[in-house]
Amino acid sequence: MPDVYPYITTRGMSYKVVSGYEVNEDTRLLFGFESVFGREAATEYSIGIDMQLPISYKCTATFGLWVDLEASVTIPLSSYFSAGIGCEYYHFSSLQGQRHITGNIVNIDETFININKNSTSTNIFGFISYRY
Repeated sequence: MPDVYPYITTRGMSYKVVSGYEVNEDTRLLFGFESVFGREAATEYSIGIDMQLPISYKCTATFGLWVDLEASVTIPLSSYFSAGIGCEYYHFSSLQGQRHITGNIVNIDETFININKNSTSTNIFGFISYRY
């Protein structure tokens, strides 16, 4: 069964459906779509791969209104701990970018909020995971 997530965007309420297909024990194909129904309709599609080898790789691209990218690499340190690095790129014009970019509000007064619609976000991050 796919997972369904509702989100509030500047275009209205969106619904994101995500799922995957297990190619083999180590590889999953990821896919999904997100749509806004209403006066400012929009649709985006996601495709990705998740490989669970001794070193794990995950990469997802979302396209439609803009192209957003996410990627990470995870290395096991022991049977309980792993460490990884990743990067992500989002554009405010995309539905996903509106959720992940902070600092878009340029000006607020009594009547409106002015949003910088050309905002982008590029992040590089590291992490440590504990499996119990």
